[in-house]
Amino acid sequence: MGVSSSAPNEEGERRQRLFDCFVVRSADPFEVLLLHRAPDHRYAGSWRMVAGKVEPGETAHAACLRELDEETGLVPDALFALPYVNQFYEWQTDSIRFIPVFLARVPPAQPVILDDEHDDLRWCSLAEGLSLLEWPGQKEGLRAAALFLESNASLKGEFRVSLPEDQLA
Repeated sequence: MGVSSSAPNEEGERRQRLFDCFVVRSADPFEVLLLHRAPDHRYAGSWRMVAGKVEPGETAHAACLRELDEETGLVPDALFALPYVNQFYEWQTDSIRFIPVFLARVPPAQPVILDDEHDDLRWCSLAEGLSLLEWPGQKEGLRAAALFLESNASLKGEFRVSLPEDQLA
């Protein structure tokens, strides 16, 4: 059984690296952004967080920022690499996928501009987000994001991704 990476596996195939990103805006309590997949796109009709593929030569956090911009037009004021990894078994390739999970904090007034892969959006409470997400690993990722947001400030500093000023809101 293989492990997901961008390196060729035993058969010489390359597997795409993936990431998940939960977008939150400040509120008491916080709200998380979920996107509804449009018809004729993979996972049509499902609610999902920002997610995507890491391109060759790209870091996971750079892919996260790129997809966040492409899917929503949002620019975060902070990006955190959560101490959680989504994982699942992919039977088609007999491999285990390890997916880093990020938390992007955006300013409350920033407008969302959807791409053509999505036809609706919702700013949700934790409970609503958990009810809308379908995959167990995504629900656990959202729970990890909520626990992280409740953690003390010193912990957050350890996981904050250092980004150039021109990539922040």
